[in-house]
Amino acid sequence: MNRIRINLTYPDVSVWPHPAEYEIPEEARRRFHAVKLALTLYAQGVPVENVFRATGIKPPGLRRFMRRAIAVNPETGVINGFYVALPYFRAFQRPPRKLDSLAIALKRGLQRQR
Repeated sequence: MNRIRINLTYPDVSVWPHPAEYEIPEEARRRFHAVKLALTLYAQGVPVENVFRATGIKPPGLRRFMRRAIAVNPETGVINGFYVALPYFRAFQRPPRKLDSLAIALKRGLQRQR
């Protein structure tokens, strides 16, 4: 299985951004710890199959979590880190496309002319 290259700017997962664990709801905490452990093991070079056996996180999900964890949030300039393990985490919103903005402007213009 292909491994994802870890952004060498942040190779040490101990310095990755992470939420305050006491603020995580009890029912989500077990899943958070499983994903956090899976990301940590994967970053340390443990084979994907062993990570799956230890945490229950399937390889495609692990790779998706890793891609999201090392992605840089354009608003803050910092990687997402372990925040991706939160069940309610949403990656940064995509900026509106030019066509969306144009359609909104045209719609507003047409409404003003009436």
